[in-house]
Amino acid sequence: MPAGPSPDALEADTERGEIPNPAGGCLSGMASERVVFAIRGLPCASCALDAGRGLMRIEGVLDVNINYMVDKGYVELDPARVTWDAVERALQARGYTVVRTR
Repeated sequence: MPAGPSPDALEADTERGEIPNPAGGCLSGMASERVVFAIRGLPCASCALDAGRGLMRIEGVLDVNINYMVDKGYVELDPARVTWDAVERALQARGYTVVRTR
């Protein structure tokens, strides 16, 4: 069974804006943007999961990771289909305060 790409290779692909394919390589023709943000108002892990699931319902959101312990997260999005502003508004509508950090 092939081992797949190394974690270093996945990180390098993500930094270039390509979406890693767990089977190896990158998904062709897709460019993405990773937005890292600070988030306030998450009282528990369940809330972070709920917020992440809500974002995944937005067309163009490819991946979400929110950590309530450090009040940070990231969203991987397709900039041709969704903007950071739309993601930010969705989180604010749930009662969270978010600030883009990079």
